[in-house]
Amino acid sequence: GVTNIGDYAFSWCNSLTSITIPNSVISIGRDAFDNCSSLTSITIPNSITSIGYGAFEACSGLTSVTIPNSLTSISDSVFSRCDSLTSITIPNSITSIGSCTFSSCSSLTSIMIPSSITSIGSAAFSNCSSLTSITIPSSVTSIGTGTFNFCSSLTSIIIPNSITSIGQAVFSNCSSLTNITILNSVTRIEPYAFSNCSSLTNITIPNSVTFIGEDAFNNCSSLENIKVDDKNKYYSSIGGNLYNSDKTKLIQYAIGKNDKTFNIPIGVTSIGKDAFSNCSSLTSITIPNSVTSIGFGTFENCSN
Repeated sequence: GVTNIGDYAFSWCNSLTSITIPNSVISIGRDAFDNCSSLTSITIPNSITSIGYGAFEACSGLTSVTIPNSLTSISDSVFSRCDSLTSITIPNSITSIGSCTFSSCSSLTSIMIPSSITSIGSAAFSNCSSLTSITIPSSVTSIGTGTFNFCSSLTSIIIPNSITSIGQAVFSNCSSLTNITILNSVTRIEPYAFSNCSSLTNITIPNSVTFIGEDAFNNCSSLENIKVDDKNKYYSSIGGNLYNSDKTKLIQYAIGKNDKTFNIPIGVTSIGKDAFSNCSSLTSITIPNSVTSIGFGTFENCSN
């Protein structure tokens, strides 16, 4: 006869190893099983239509979960910090994944996102340090801030042509990311989008991009070549370095180059924020008289 499991109902029951939820239950409240660290498995019946914020957060012994097709969305932080979770099945009934839903699920190696999903929330997969691959379907139109931040095992990803903006810090600190394909649908690359991607060697900016935020490629220590499509009206590249369209602003030097010296081209009037920061190879830079402004942190941590 139970139809609802209330907020915090079993929260911090850290000796609870199993629970059976009957088909009469239609909702699971906020943090209902939060920090049930000995819970290893749970069957969520098809009668469930809503699961509250953080319902299974920090269930550190939980290894696998099947989400019923009676749900249409996965709430924020539902499985956050379930660091033994190795597999999860998301049905086609789900249209959105909330913020921090799977954040810090450090044993999760792969996940299939069904084509029913249209949005992925901020930090949804952040700190999933074992996640090596993920396929984003073309149904997804938005990816939130820091969605894959600190996914340190993620090696490659294709952004589908349904995505028009790469959000702030989406791939920041993805230290194993070597390859990424940005399709011609993307118009904006937000600040810190690829910052600290230390294995990224090259990237191509398509002609559709009209905005690149500050520090989008900051501290990409292996980045040797930033290529810009010749048809792009807003940005350009010289020698693999990123400039604005008329080449009056040096936005980002590709710090993965092994060059010891660099001459900033005559005609450049400004050097962008953090443009050379963390560049360990350069020993000298020549700045022409045309330069009138140097941004914040431009030469920070240039150790040589």
